[in-house]
Amino acid sequence: MTTLPIILWAPPRSCSTAFERAIAENEKTTVFHEHFADPYYYGVDRFHGTNKTTMDQVDKSLLVRDSTYERQANEMLAANGDGRERVAFTKELSIYYQESKMSPEMLRQFRHTFLIRSPTKVMKSFWRAAMENASDGSSTYFDASEAGFVEIEAIMQAVEGLDNQNIVIIDADDLMANPSAVVGKFCDEVGLEFDPSMLSWEAVMPESWKKWPGWHDDAARSTGFVRRSGGAGGKKKDDEIDSEAVTNAIKATQPIYDRMYARRIIV
Repeated sequence: MTTLPIILWAPPRSCSTAFERAIAENEKTTVFHEHFADPYYYGVDRFHGTNKTTMDQVDKSLLVRDSTYERQANEMLAANGDGRERVAFTKELSIYYQESKMSPEMLRQFRHTFLIRSPTKVMKSFWRAAMENASDGSSTYFDASEAGFVEIEAIMQAVEGLDNQNIVIIDADDLMANPSAVVGKFCDEVGLEFDPSMLSWEAVMPESWKKWPGWHDDAARSTGFVRRSGGAGGKKKDDEIDSEAVTNAIKATQPIYDRMYARRIIV
């Protein structure tokens, strides 16, 4: 079994929360959820601009206000092993990566893995989730830069320079087409034991997901890896979205996706 806690870096709307849910079904894991979101948005190490986050949204969020990257990393490191041979796992959005806050020494203490998805699917789903949540104040804008494609490639390049990493990339379409093979191969690569029971779970909203109201509704309703495209309640499906901002974002990020896709695990 691996001795390093595992980070899965991913863009938003990439089936990463469902993947996290599958890993949580493994009894030998301790799962965190977007643990670096706290310092990125509202902590001492805050990076996110206040012009996009109203005080009302800050007050509603469940993010820790005074957290740091070091503190969050140490919590995951402390949970790894924990005297019970458990491996800590966290799914993190790639936008949370900050080179100035995450030194090579910090990165070296984790096993870094990557989940990617077609920019067309990411951006359309991202736009839908952002704009559909605008009515309740949980989201008020669409910003393609927060999809984190630039950052996910930067993380990959940063950890490639470390001597204890073996790059593991999985693609969301591959995952949805053959979840047993992809989850199984991922587990092999990182030293986890795969069990077919990881491929199904109860439809619940874990407490840790509630830090982002509205964003994990699809995953909370899921009981396994099932393709979804929005459209519930008369709202637009992802493939019905027509936005110039989305179109431009897809064009800008496609080359990054293509480079990482060429290095993905093939099953």
